[in-house]
Amino acid sequence: MRLTEVQYIKTYDDGPEKARRIMNAIQRFPISWIHSDATLCASAAELKAAHTISFADAFVAAAAMRAGGVLLHKDPQFKALTGILKHEMLLPKGPTAAST
Repeated sequence: MRLTEVQYIKTYDDGPEKARRIMNAIQRFPISWIHSDATLCASAAELKAAHTISFADAFVAAAAMRAGGVLLHKDPQFKALTGILKHEMLLPKGPTAAST
C-alpha cells in the first residue's frame, strides 16, 4: 500500500478531513512500513528499466522483494515480474461470470 496513493484517493473521494482521519488510523496499524531509501530507489529503477511496469509499481515490487513477501495485487502489470517477484493476483470485486 502506498500512503500517498491512499491519501490522495481518500482526499479526492471524501475530503481532506476524512482523509486525515483515515491516514492517522492507517499509520497505527500493526505493520512494518518500508520507506524509500537509496537502495530501494536503485532497485525500483532497475525493475522499471528492465520490465514493462509503471514507475509506482516498480517501487511496490522493490519493497515486496526487499521484504521477501508475496505481493497481493489487482494489477496485471506485475505479470512482467513473474520469476523474480512472488506475487498473486486478487480476484476482482463484484459478481463473477459464473453467478450472472
